[in-house]
Amino acid sequence: MVARTSATTGCSHQNQAVRRTTPHSPLRSPGAASWPAPRSGAPARRAGRGGCVPITWESGIMVEMEPLYLCRKCQRDLPRTAFGNDRQKTDGRRRSCLGCDAAIRKARWTAKLNEEHERAKRYRLENAEKVAERKRRYQQSEHGKALMLARSREYRQTEQGRANARAAQTRSSKTERGRINGRIRSNRRRALLLKAPGTFSDADWQRTLTAHRNRCHYCKRAFTAKRPATIDHVIPISKGGAHSPENIVAACKPCNSAPTLAGWRPSCRCDAGPPVPQVVLDPFLGSGTTLLVADRLGRSGIGIELSPKYADVARQRLQRDAGPMFADTIEVSA
Repeated sequence: MVARTSATTGCSHQNQAVRRTTPHSPLRSPGAASWPAPRSGAPARRAGRGGCVPITWESGIMVEMEPLYLCRKCQRDLPRTAFGNDRQKTDGRRRSCLGCDAAIRKARWTAKLNEEHERAKRYRLENAEKVAERKRRYQQSEHGKALMLARSREYRQTEQGRANARAAQTRSSKTERGRINGRIRSNRRRALLLKAPGTFSDADWQRTLTAHRNRCHYCKRAFTAKRPATIDHVIPISKGGAHSPENIVAACKPCNSAPTLAGWRPSCRCDAGPPVPQVVLDPFLGSGTTLLVADRLGRSGIGIELSPKYADVARQRLQRDAGPMFADTIEVSA
């Protein structure tokens, strides 16, 4: 099929996205001279805003490409799909592309938004008492209390919220009331330790540090002067946990203060309860490497080994290298 093409502009006047090819030959269009043979791969010019089809020559083959249209805003040649529809136009096409239309709408919306903000600000200044009373009633309602509590929890989890909490605690500790509250918390903590079952001596603490290889039970970082070791109860004393070596692990201060469970933190904001660490299952335990790594990563583990010889090796290795809160024994099935 041959496309009739102007000899002066080098583009087809058929407004449709058509791709036609024809080998270069001395064909003539009505009333025009024979086509010149442009260089290979040279694109033709855009023929005005009428949406003429550009022509390219590829190895002596004339190729009609998709028609291009001029955007009046950004002055770019774009295909028909880049323009919106307008029934008032003869060709049903808007004269500006979709990107320019979106920028115009955003600018208009921003201008109206600024005006709305100014109007709301003037209203709050002119009706300060009325706004304060409405805000007070909302904060005392059930919905308002729940929303404020949720927003407060979200803010405390951010970096800015943690920084503000630390700054407020520092300022409070320098006041007389803050020092009194600190002594009250210390006395309450001491009373819980006295009531808790079990005993924990300095020798037990040294054995715990040795079992943990002088590293944090959760993040596995070595203890330093800036990150000292602290006592962390796996089952909190406030929830009935014992103050004994079986319920105590060595943890750095950040991990001990963070609301974590074996190094795990919730990845969402839904109130699904405390996070629960995963359980690692190794049906072919061998020498117990899988359970040892699971203990170092803060996970629970279950191992199965049919060979009594390897089961004894794994049991001795775990008792020697694993933390004190790891699994008690390894069940061996014959």
